[in-house]
Amino acid sequence: MMKQGLKKDVRVCTRCVYDSTVPGITFDENGVCNYCKLHDELEMQYPSGKEGEKILLKIVKRIKEEGK
Repeated sequence: MMKQGLKKDVRVCTRCVYDSTVPGITFDENGVCNYCKLHDELEMQYPSGKEGEKILLKIVKRIKEEGK
């Protein structure tokens, strides 16, 4: 999606609010920015929700046991 600006055309990510004025931003063929893709990769590596809570509680338990 392109927005007409006063000075130049600004491209906006199709998933988030980032646009082509953000330093280092790139867009894929579907208009999704590299920051959305990075977010997806990190969420796979560090899940949220119930799965993430289980992982966090395991880490907390291990830290407590090692700290005794």
